[in-house]
Amino acid sequence: MILLTGASGFIGGAVARKLKTLGYHFVSVGTSTPKEECTHYEIVRGGPIPLIDGVDSIIHCAANPNPKPDYDNPNEIFEDNLFLTNRLLSTYRNQIKNFTFLSSIKIYGDRVAKSFEEDIPRPDCLYGVSKVAAEELVRSYSRTFGFDHCILRLCPVVGKEQTHGIVKDFIERAKTVTDKFNIDGKFPGSIRPYVHIDDVVNAILLADEQSIQGTFNVSSDNEISNAKLANTILTELGKINVVDFPNNTEPWKGDSRSMRPSNKKLRSHGWDPKFRTAELAVRNALYF
Repeated sequence: MILLTGASGFIGGAVARKLKTLGYHFVSVGTSTPKEECTHYEIVRGGPIPLIDGVDSIIHCAANPNPKPDYDNPNEIFEDNLFLTNRLLSTYRNQIKNFTFLSSIKIYGDRVAKSFEEDIPRPDCLYGVSKVAAEELVRSYSRTFGFDHCILRLCPVVGKEQTHGIVKDFIERAKTVTDKFNIDGKFPGSIRPYVHIDDVVNAILLADEQSIQGTFNVSSDNEISNAKLANTILTELGKINVVDFPNNTEPWKGDSRSMRPSNKKLRSHGWDPKFRTAELAVRNALYF
């Protein structure tokens, strides 16, 4: 039986819906009630993780996904992304056969060249550091206690129920903009890939069902700039507003100017994304 964390969130909720559709029995541990009905759930806000009989596989989606609180409360980032992972691994170390962990391409930091799974992590924010440390915890527990593990490094995930992020922000602004569509930073803005939530769920289930082991980037085939992102959204709205960078400023600390992960390794294990390009992922995430 699968234990799913973060089932009340954007990604975990999508995984829960898919598991329910496929007829899986699963249990959930999290800070709030899961979006989908499951066999059993436990509300946990700090402290010990409950040991639930019958769990032999874990999909760990729970996390603090926002790098910006780094500077307001660094402890929160490590509590949510590192210490929670440790408590989960410690509780189930002798019971599980497989552990799937959702990491992030933010572990690579700012890179112009393609990033591959074998590259040395060079995170440029505390969020990325917390994910690097959590990855090492997963690998160490896996080696020590003999269960399989899969680490999925996600690029920015988009979908109609997304709760945060630049795509959601741009969509909301594009609905009401009447003049220039202004963006912070320098033209053309940060360059990054985007992956659709449906393709992320398929990657997670592929890892769990086939017990794929190792570390994999989950990403679209290409990347787009903030300028291209804004134009894509405006075009879908039927607007012709000019995209502008009036302040010509540096990005906020922790924002990577360039993220270019390779998805070839996961593709070689059978992952075949429905929305292969960043533009397709974004267009199919719009909720006008």
